[in-house]
Amino acid sequence: VLFRSKFLIGKIFLQNGTFDFSDQTLDPVFFDSLQNFNLDATIALDRTIDYQFSAQLPLKESSLKARGTIDLKAHRLRARAKVSNLIVSDYLPLLDMPTDLDIKRLSIASDELNLDYSPVGMSLSGQLNADIQSMRYLNYLFDSPVQVRDFRLQLKNKSLNLKGRMASEAFNISAGENQQLSASLMLDLDDLNVHGQDIQLQGNVQLANSSLRWNDSNFKCDSVVLNGLQFDRG
Repeated sequence: VLFRSKFLIGKIFLQNGTFDFSDQTLDPVFFDSLQNFNLDATIALDRTIDYQFSAQLPLKESSLKARGTIDLKAHRLRARAKVSNLIVSDYLPLLDMPTDLDIKRLSIASDELNLDYSPVGMSLSGQLNADIQSMRYLNYLFDSPVQVRDFRLQLKNKSLNLKGRMASEAFNISAGENQQLSASLMLDLDDLNVHGQDIQLQGNVQLANSSLRWNDSNFKCDSVVLNGLQFDRG
């Protein structure tokens, strides 16, 4: 050995950068671009990175800010983020999602969002406003703007688990042309588990100004309260 070298970096500072990313393995090919990218990162000897960054995604008219840590040995990323008009549905093909869940468009905005991501799975928690435009699970179609509070979402091994409090002034769910529920919704979701075609749900539901169409029958009610609701489709 003629010589040995060591190369260490303790600090990285980037300002007004651009980062283009594509995944050729997906069909269609995934592409996105981070612009006005600003990064301030400190690298420790134990191969962890403390960082804060901000960027814009002009292709989607989105912006985000985050700070957190990256563990290079465990391939784990943690972030506390603020996002505006983030089109989450565009990034779902990069994750290990349940195969029976199809989300055409899901956008979120949040001033408080916590992310924990590793090859094992992903968890997301915090407060957010979500706009769901056509989300289908099996033969159920959801199409609603939703406010979510104190939630925790976990994705692991093609399974989804969700807890939280949700509200929608214009909730709409249908199962075919002749089965549809429209209402103002408040949902305290104690537990929701989805794995393949299996689904388990526990929580409390309040519906206002509800309208239910079931084949040739129609039902309307000013107020419906369902406490201790349990649903199991296994």
